[in-house]
Amino acid sequence: MRIRRSLNFNWRFTPDYRDAYLKPDFDPANFESVMLPHSLIELPFNYINDEAHQFVGTYFLDFTIDKPEKSQMMLLRFYGVMNTCTVYLNGKEIGSHKGGYTPFDLVLEDDLVLDQTNRLVVVVDGRETANVPPFGGVVDYLGHSGIYREAELQIIPKTHIRHLRIKPFEPSSLMESQIVINYEFDLDGPLLFPLEAKVVVSDQDKTLHQESSVFKNGDQLAGGFLLDDICRWSPESPKLYHLELSLSHDGKIIDSVKERFGCRTVKFTPEGFTINNRRLKLIGLNRHQSYPYVGYAMPKRMQELDAEILRNELGVNIVRTSHYMQSDHFIARADELGLLVFEEIPGWQHLGDEEFKTLSLANLKTMINHHFNHPSIIMWGVRINESQDDNTFYLETNRIARELDETRPTGGVRNFAGSELLEDVYTYNDFTHTGANQALASPSSVAKALV
Repeated sequence: MRIRRSLNFNWRFTPDYRDAYLKPDFDPANFESVMLPHSLIELPFNYINDEAHQFVGTYFLDFTIDKPEKSQMMLLRFYGVMNTCTVYLNGKEIGSHKGGYTPFDLVLEDDLVLDQTNRLVVVVDGRETANVPPFGGVVDYLGHSGIYREAELQIIPKTHIRHLRIKPFEPSSLMESQIVINYEFDLDGPLLFPLEAKVVVSDQDKTLHQESSVFKNGDQLAGGFLLDDICRWSPESPKLYHLELSLSHDGKIIDSVKERFGCRTVKFTPEGFTINNRRLKLIGLNRHQSYPYVGYAMPKRMQELDAEILRNELGVNIVRTSHYMQSDHFIARADELGLLVFEEIPGWQHLGDEEFKTLSLANLKTMINHHFNHPSIIMWGVRINESQDDNTFYLETNRIARELDETRPTGGVRNFAGSELLEDVYTYNDFTHTGANQALASPSSVAKALV
């Protein structure tokens, strides 16, 4: 059984850092009491100093935890900390993270004191670091700093499902009410074989399909089945289902996860975009996750509201997550609304050194694995927005994306013509319109001989 415990409340915060903050007898009681999401600084509505949020701040949280079972482990998950951070538990560093747009986990082991008060200290560096995407050059958006998304404590089995990927597939012989569901999963922790895997697909309280399989050591951890009497997910009818995967060993359940998904297929062709074999004209906007005063630090209801405004008030059917991985809440609401999503890795024009590129590859893997089962996402952005061509690097980003997910195309936005086409879709920022000329350049002039 998995347990998720919110760590969003009862933090203390100070807009600086001192070594004394890590000492066990330090008392942060006089510091500001805050909750997550939180920004290092509240900014004015306008005339913002773009360096005002670029400093180091420290967060404190005291908490207790009961002793878990021997078969369990504990993880600390942060869903977004901008820009870099170092995490301490009871005065000892337990991990760090670079980049503010991806979630990360830290394993809590010997430094955790059971049945007593533990102190978590998170030192957040909001300065723009040259080798951490998107920074290093000029960026046309602010990276508002702080623990700006939620945090939680997870108690999970030591042998657990790391990723469950659900892949709708449509052979040409299927009817509209049918689809093939392929699935695959990865394991972390001590491997226990043989494993019995039970899969249950449900529509609210109704079971649509269930099956069991046995996996031996060395088997591919994957399966598939035909699903009948389904409704396709689309912008007009965003029908969602659940798939639960339970793993057992020696008759005892060791782990179980439940993911929401939609039955749909997508494709880009020379004739246009199709979803479930029907052409759809894409009308969309870019979305940044910035808000007045608090920067990035907005809770679930406001992330969802942005998706609702885009779909219901502005009337678009697709949004580009400019220019980074965005909130789980925003993406989940897009699933429910039928709002298509083009999600991309962090960056703006600048391609940095090898460390920058290594972090970009890690960002890409996290984005795809974390948001894999969202039907709203129809394309992965595998280029740094408007960056120059880099054959070696972008061959690798495309390879990673296609290896992790063969069901979605890759794209990557440029702002210059004649770029080499390594992605599945040539995506381009067309700024040629002046009001007195043709609104869009012809594809042949943009991509030259490629289109």
